Parts: sequence; C-alpha cells; structure tokens
Amino acid sequence: MSAGNVFKFALFVRIFVILLQVIFNRCVPDHNADAFRLPYEKGVGIANSVVSYLLEGFSRWDAQYFLHISLYSYTHENTLAFFPLFPVLLRHSSNILSIVFPFSLSPLNCTLLAGVLLNCILTSLSTIALYKCTQNVFQSEIFAFTSALLFCINPASIFFSAVYSESFFSLLTFCGLWALEKGCFFFALCGLSLSASIRSNGILSAGFLIYTFLKQHINYVFMSHHRLPAKLNVFLFSSTLLKITVYLMLFSLPFLGYQVYCYLLFCTSVLSEYDLPEIVVNFLTRNDLKVPSEPSKWCFWNIPLSYSYIQSRYWDVGFLRYFSIKQIPNFLLAAPIVIIVLVSSTKYFIRHRKELWHLGFIENKIYDASDVYSNIKCFPYFLHIFFITIFCILFIHIQVVTRMLCSSSPVLYWVAATAVLPANDRARFKLFKEHSHKNWLLIRGHQPVVHVPLGVREGQVRGTQK
Repeated sequence: MSAGNVFKFALFVRIFVILLQVIFNRCVPDHNADAFRLPYEKGVGIANSVVSYLLEGFSRWDAQYFLHISLYSYTHENTLAFFPLFPVLLRHSSNILSIVFPFSLSPLNCTLLAGVLLNCILTSLSTIALYKCTQNVFQSEIFAFTSALLFCINPASIFFSAVYSESFFSLLTFCGLWALEKGCFFFALCGLSLSASIRSNGILSAGFLIYTFLKQHINYVFMSHHRLPAKLNVFLFSSTLLKITVYLMLFSLPFLGYQVYCYLLFCTSVLSEYDLPEIVVNFLTRNDLKVPSEPSKWCFWNIPLSYSYIQSRYWDVGFLRYFSIKQIPNFLLAAPIVIIVLVSSTKYFIRHRKELWHLGFIENKIYDASDVYSNIKCFPYFLHIFFITIFCILFIHIQVVTRMLCSSSPVLYWVAATAVLPANDRARFKLFKEHSHKNWLLIRGHQPVVHVPLGVREGQVRGTQK
C-alpha cells in the first residue's frame, strides 16, 4: 500500500473507463437533447478519424462548452457560466500536444485528445491527494488506501475522464485540504482558492479556512492553563479575525478576477475584440447569441456578477425551480448518493450531538479515529458536504449532484471505506491531541491523563497498530 500503487490503480481505471466509453458510445444511440454543440471544421485524415471514433463520447454536454472556450475563448454570454482555469489549462495542453504528437489533428480533435489525457493524469493525482489527506485525518494506511481506491471507481467516474472540470477541481480541493491538515495554510489557500476559479462551489471551501482558524483560537483560549487577561483575549481574537479577513481576501482574488474580466468583456469596450473563424461568427449570428460589447441586464446591477444571472436565465437555476413531474427520473438517479450523504451526516451529528453546540471547535478529549463516524476531525467535512447537498436539492439541476459531491468532498469515500472495511481490519487506535507545550494530554478540568514520550508525532502513540 503506497501512493505509487494508488496512482497505478487510478490510471488502470481511467483506461478501463475509456474502453467502456468506446463500447457504449457505439452500442447505445445518443440522446437527442437540445444542448449546445460547438461549431467546428471537421478534420480529415486517419488520425482525426481514429480520435473521433475512440473519444467522441467524452465530448458531450458540458464538454462542448469547455472545448469551445478552449478553442475560441468566451464568445457569447452563455459561456461565462464555465469558469476559466480548466479551459486555460486545456488550451495550453492542446498546444503542447499539437507540437509533440506525430500526426496532424484538427484543433478540435487535438483539444479533445489533450483533455482526455489531461484528465486521466489529474484524476490519478487527485487519488494521491485524497490518499494523503485521509492519512492525515485518520492516521491509518489501510483506511487511506481503501478510500483512494473507492474514489477511483466513484459513480461519477465518467466525468473524471471526459472533458469536464471535475478532475482538476477535485485535485485542487483535495490538495488544499491535505495542506490544511498538515498546517500548511498558504498552500491550502492556493489550492482551495484556485478551485473556486474552476467551479463555483469551490467558494464554499473558504469555510474550511475559517473553521480551522477559529478552532485554533478557541482551543488555545479554552485549553490555557491559566485564565487569560481580558485585553489579551481581545488581542488574540482580533488577530484571528484579521487573519481570517486577509485569507478570505486572498481566497476571493481568483473568483473576483474572473468576474471583473466578464464585466470588462461584456459590459465595456475595454477589452479589444479578437478575430474568430467565419464558422464561429456565422454560428453566433444564426443563433442570435449575445456577444461581447453587447451589455446585458447584469451589467447594470449594483454588484454586476454574471454567474447568478446566467444560471437563472439560460439554465433556469433557482429555488425549487427543478421540482417538476418530468424531472422525477433525474431525482431517482440522484437519490442514492443524496441518501448516503443525508443518512451518514445525520448519523455523524447524532453521535457527536454533544459537540454540535460548539461545532466541534473544542477538541479537548481522547477520541476514536477508527472510522468516519467516530473521528471528531471529520466535523467540518460533514458540515461542508451536508450544506452542499441541501443546496443542490433546493436550487440546482439535480442531475449535477452526483458529480458535484464526488468531486467536492472526501466524506463519501470515508463513509464507503468505513462500510467495506471490517472493524477488526481498521486501524483501531485512539488519536490524542496535545494541548500544552509539555507533551501532556489534557481532558476537561485540565488534568493530565497520559504522558506521550518526546519524538512521537501528534496523533500517534508508540506501539499502536497502523
């Protein structure tokens, strides 16, 4: 069990998914949906035919938008709903591939091939990031290994191979959470903030930073040996608030930067127009699409954010808008993962009902880390995924829920690992939390309960089973 084995298994699964896609894309007829299809010039030659035949199934639905943005940038208002970091990476990957690939490919096929290869690598790296993050939370090799393997075969696996942003988003999210668990706040900030420039729900990851800083402050004050002076308490709390404010400002820069770009592109003439292929110009004209320099309603809002307006107008996203009889099949498809999240979250909160009043901030007791339901360190993770699930049910297209949850949180894989691993095979040991500089572990009442020898890492006791 190692990160190398995890990476190899992830690559194997990606190859297997590609083979399944080839088979089912040829055996199952396409659904004739009224979805966006990007304009393109068909490539000629054997290489283009092979790429189209093998990978065409990975270019459906939202992949059309990502391919379009990568090829032509943000040509019309609808495309602004898709955040820029993944298309930018896709464009550069395609440029590199066009240089090193021995056969001539059309721009579309080259970008498609680059997208599939890129996502295979990104998903495999995401698996390692999840593996490392789980190791830090549970201090268990077998639990981390099992969680990583389950991530490789998650129910949204096809979206991690197609030209979608889920793989890149999960990589940055898991890397950010891993860094946060290790106390590397700057790297955590980088990973989590960049994830918000890939998918809008990445903004919620700011909650992990806020939670961590508040928990540090509360634990320091609560576990101090002596009552702190009032002025010192005020100073410490002010310092914590200042740190949170600075980090949130830095966190929001990628997201706000993109919103400023959207405003300058569609609401002003600051950004110069760029030349587009004739086939794209004809497509925009024929479909009467709103192009840059044609101000829209959101341009005149007090806070001109394009995202909510575009989601509401073009995708009918809003409170309970998706609740209709014709959407019952989609609700049924999303039901399994929604039920898993709601049931597991409820079970976790019931087990930790005593910690609910302080949201798990005060970590002053010996706690068990043998499974996801016992580990108090999972508290913010459950809060995060529970909120996302409720929001998805009430506001967004329900068929997005599965891939959103599978790429946004490690909780699903921790719950699954707890279910599939027999109790006697888990790493059964207690995690201890140091609350003083003398290697003494404290419980309520500030009484020492056990002495930890110097040199033993936090969360470990010599002789415990790994």
